[in-house]
Amino acid sequence: MSFDKKTTIKIAKHRAKKPLDDIEDEQELRLALQAHQALFEHQNPNLDYSKSKLFKNVARYTPALSEGYINSVARLGMREIEAQKTSDPSEDPFDGFAFGAEDLKFTNPDSKLCFYPWALFSGGQGARTANSAISNNWITKTPRDKRVVLLGDSGGYQIQEQSIPFDPQTTPERMLRWLERVADQSMVLDFPTGGVATGALVPHTEMLIAEGVDVFGEAKKAGFSSSYMAALIRTRQNNDYFATNRVPGATNLLNVIQGRNEEESRFWYEQVRDFPFEGWAFAGKHSVHLSITLRRLIQMRDDGKLRPNSYMHFLGVSTFKVGCALSMIQRALRKYTDAKGIQLTFDSKSPVDAMANGYQAIVGYDFGPDRWSVRTEKTNLKKYLGSDVLLADTADAWVAKKYGRHKARSTLGYILRQKDLVGTADPKTYNRVPSALQQAMLVHHNTQALIEGFRKAYRFLDEKSFPDRPESVAHLNKIIRAVFIAKDPFAVIDEWAVQLDALSYEGVFGK
Repeated sequence: MSFDKKTTIKIAKHRAKKPLDDIEDEQELRLALQAHQALFEHQNPNLDYSKSKLFKNVARYTPALSEGYINSVARLGMREIEAQKTSDPSEDPFDGFAFGAEDLKFTNPDSKLCFYPWALFSGGQGARTANSAISNNWITKTPRDKRVVLLGDSGGYQIQEQSIPFDPQTTPERMLRWLERVADQSMVLDFPTGGVATGALVPHTEMLIAEGVDVFGEAKKAGFSSSYMAALIRTRQNNDYFATNRVPGATNLLNVIQGRNEEESRFWYEQVRDFPFEGWAFAGKHSVHLSITLRRLIQMRDDGKLRPNSYMHFLGVSTFKVGCALSMIQRALRKYTDAKGIQLTFDSKSPVDAMANGYQAIVGYDFGPDRWSVRTEKTNLKKYLGSDVLLADTADAWVAKKYGRHKARSTLGYILRQKDLVGTADPKTYNRVPSALQQAMLVHHNTQALIEGFRKAYRFLDEKSFPDRPESVAHLNKIIRAVFIAKDPFAVIDEWAVQLDALSYEGVFGK
């Protein structure tokens, strides 16, 4: 049956009104997303995750934006504008698609693809130099869009990796002013303890000694290595600078807790807990060694360090099980402590990494009773050159093999064909390198697909769904509740430590 254009648009509008949250049936979802696609030239579809009922009282994933993706989308936008000025469609990278560069910005409320209002960007990329720290891009432009919550990382990881230099006289000031200018919630400038084992902290230890700090004496006194003590000393110095020189109200500062084990974590917390900051951030293994994290949360509760309506961020993690575990912790904090309305968040750059490491697309989710994970497959393959199969259908065969598997969801997944992501062969080397547009579309697809994966995972938070949760998270909510209501919470944590730390065996995309 076919309809005229006016009738088709009317049907599409009706179908697009249904919230995607309410759609579980795969065929109905396909029709709804095709309806959104049909409306691209007539009105903006409302794929607005800020209104999603499943993101109301859960830990929120904040995609870590890369400078490469931000700049690539900006350049594509300039090419698009120039092509429109010259009326030359052959110069428009988006020729043939019903969307443009503005739609690849998932923090854009008017995007035709989706609007996701929570993201993270690091000063290690946005403020590497004095000039970059005062430059604007589409995620750091001012004034801030009040509909978007941007978390700012302070660049400590990049300093540890030596991708940017550290000057104690200028770096804290540059990072603080950048964070105040662009971010709503900001990590203080910590020095990660991950650099202890790699030797990355040796130069900083030497720098502190040259400044007259007795690093070895302090380390011996506390019973830790000199590298760990150097990371803590430099972090405390930076905290002092932030606390003294901040512009009140410009951004909320999150006090970062580092540490590779319980002893390091506890000592670090006790050394930084009295800084006058608004929230907390947990780095390293805290997101998967929940026994350590719960001990810190109990200390924070007993010390009166948990604030209502504050933020608590977990750095560098994005598995479905961790998302659910942190959601359980958030609900317990809201119910059993003074931290009413607290919001937990977590981040990773996995969508970008999947693209960069072999042009992989997130094509499926495994929510079987024995494992929760993400399925990725390479896209830049010669066999896909003439394929009209939708990106959303790439994992059909994989999904059919096992109960609990599902296709990955994204708006682009129902627009792009497999052939749309295959690069053009170099005439000399015959290598196929996807274009800037193909890479950007793949990152956007991966980002939304991962967001959709968390939205699906959060359906299992309902207590009626606990039999369908993997063993590592099946009863976590009961253990977490027991910790917060116990007279001796540390005894409960000790009793359940193995179960609480089971997530430490997860891979990047779970297992």
